[in-house]
Amino acid sequence: MHQSLRSSAADHFVSDGAGALSGATRGLDAVGAVGASDALDALDALDTLDTLDTLDTLDTLDTLDTLDTLDTLDTLDSSDTSDTSDTSNALNALNALNALDGVRARRLWHTVTQAALSACLSLACGHAVAAEDYPSRPVRMVVPNAPGSSIDTIARLVSIGLSESLGASLVVENRAGASGIVGMEAIRSAAPDGYVIGLGSASSMSVVPLVQKAVPYDPVVDFGFVSLIGLLPSVLVVNPSLPIHSVKDLIEYCRSHPGKVNMASAGPGSASHLAGAQLLLMAGVDSVHVPYKGGGPEMAALVAGETQWAVTPAPAAMALVKAGRLRAIGQSLDHRSALIGDLPAIAETLPGYDFNGWAGLVTPRGTPDAVIERLRTALVRTLAIASVREGLTAQGAEVKTDTPAEFRALVQRMLDDTARVVKAIDIKPD
Repeated sequence: MHQSLRSSAADHFVSDGAGALSGATRGLDAVGAVGASDALDALDALDTLDTLDTLDTLDTLDTLDTLDTLDTLDTLDSSDTSDTSDTSNALNALNALNALDGVRARRLWHTVTQAALSACLSLACGHAVAAEDYPSRPVRMVVPNAPGSSIDTIARLVSIGLSESLGASLVVENRAGASGIVGMEAIRSAAPDGYVIGLGSASSMSVVPLVQKAVPYDPVVDFGFVSLIGLLPSVLVVNPSLPIHSVKDLIEYCRSHPGKVNMASAGPGSASHLAGAQLLLMAGVDSVHVPYKGGGPEMAALVAGETQWAVTPAPAAMALVKAGRLRAIGQSLDHRSALIGDLPAIAETLPGYDFNGWAGLVTPRGTPDAVIERLRTALVRTLAIASVREGLTAQGAEVKTDTPAEFRALVQRMLDDTARVVKAIDIKPD
C-alpha cells in the first residue's frame, strides 16, 4: 500500500508541475504583446509572490516532520502490516508530502513564468531597437494589380519618394491574380516587420471580399493600416444626345422612362456596377443594368448610344468628356474638386452618396506601431513632393492622407455601405 501512496504523491507532483509549465507557456503567449514597463511590473509582482511562497514553504516544513515521514514509509517498506494506525500514519505522511508538492509546483510555476516574462521583456526591448534601426535592408511593396494598371502606376509614383524618405531601397513587386486576392494574401502572410508593405485599394479591400467566394483575408482585421494615399473619384456620365444635364435630370428621366434607360458597367459586381446601383437605390428609381467585360467596352457602348449612362472611374471617362463624346453631370466625392473640373457632387442631390475608389499603404497585421509611424512619416513627406502630386493627379487621384485609425474606419465604413448595396441588388459571390 505504501508504494501506491508514494506513487500517488509522485503523480500529484508531476501533474502540478506539468500544469505549471502549461500555465507558464500560456502566460508567455498572453504577455507576448505587453510593453517593457508592463513586463517589469509583472516581474516585481512575481518577486512578491516568491517571498510569500518562501514563507508558505517554511510553514509547511515546520508542520511536516520530514524524518518522521521517511521513518513511517521505511516501516511500511519493511513490514507487511495492515494495522489501521500504520495506515493512518501513512496517509498523514502522504498529505504532508502533497502539501509540500503544492508548494514545489507553485515555485515551479513562478520560476518558469519569471523566465517567460524576462524573455518578453527582452523581446520588447529588441522590438524597440529594431524599430529605431528600421529600415536596415530593402523593402518590398506588393501591388495586387498588373503592371500598367492605375494602382500599379500610383505605387511606382510613390515608391521613388518613399525610398528616398526611408533611406532604403524599395522594390515594387506585382502579384496580380484573382481580382487582387493573390497580392493581398501575400501581404497578409508576410512577416510583420515592415519589410513587406502593400498597396491596398477599394477594390481589393472593400469590394472583392463581398463579391468573391473564399477570400482568405479579413480586410479590417488582417492588416496594419499606415495611411491613405489618395481618393479616386468616379464621374457620372451620360450620352450627350439625351436631355440630361444634371443628377436631378437623370433621376427624372429614369422615373419617366421605366424599363427604357440602360446603365452600363464594367461587369457584375464591378465598382461601376455598385456605384450606379447605389445611386439608383438612394434615388428610388430603376434602370436596366447592362454589364460589359471591362471599362473599355463599357465606355464604347455608352458613346455608341447602346446605353444611356454610367458611373465610372474618372480616368476612363474624362478624355471622352473633353472630346465632347460624353457629358459629365456629377462626381462621387462628397465635395467639389478642381481635379475633375469642379463638377457638382452627386451628394449635392443625394445627400450621403459616397462611392469612391482609393489607394493606401498597408502592412501585415502585427507590424510594430513604431514601424508604421516611420512609414507614415515617410509617406506624408513623399506626398508633399510636387512631382509626385502631379503624377497622382494625372491618375485621377485626389491626394489625401489620414491616421491609421481613420484609414481602418474608412475601410470598415465602405465595407458596410457596399454590403448594403450587394444585398439590395442580390449579388451572389462567385
